[in-house]
Amino acid sequence: MLRCYAGAGSDVVVKNASIAKNDHMTKSSPQDIHHRIVELEVEHRDLDAVIETLIRDGRHEELQLRRLKKRKLQLKDNITLLKMQLVPDIPA
Repeated sequence: MLRCYAGAGSDVVVKNASIAKNDHMTKSSPQDIHHRIVELEVEHRDLDAVIETLIRDGRHEELQLRRLKKRKLQLKDNITLLKMQLVPDIPA
């Protein structure tokens, strides 16, 4: 879950309530994997909206923006890895 709020000096603060590292490394049921994919996709969209807002307003620090973009890429990678888990292996 991504939470955004205005901090001191109108800075936008992004807090991630569900940082999940190595989502692709855990063994879970397909339903659990699908649920996690949906959660990560929502967080990815929220983060995209925050990045767009910061860029549009022009009131952002480059370091903050780079970190947000890096997190967005990490989310996309995790989503891709989880989706790969849902595809059954095809025997050669």
